[in-house]
Amino acid sequence: MTSKKNILIDLCEMPEHLRGISEEILLNKYNKKIIDEALKEEIIKIRKWHDGPGKIIVPTKKGLDLYKKK
Repeated sequence: MTSKKNILIDLCEMPEHLRGISEEILLNKYNKKIIDEALKEEIIKIRKWHDGPGKIIVPTKKGLDLYKKK
């Protein structure tokens, strides 16, 4: 859980209106398997950009709740 917890820390410590990191940036820091596990556990989710291609990873409500419990 440590790496998944670190992903949540990276995402949740951002100001709420800026919260989100591209998958490419996360892959520079974390193993794809860890990201996939966090997606499967629904503590993070993929959101599409509102104007163009690409995607951004954001915490889910479940992920935010886990972060707050730290």
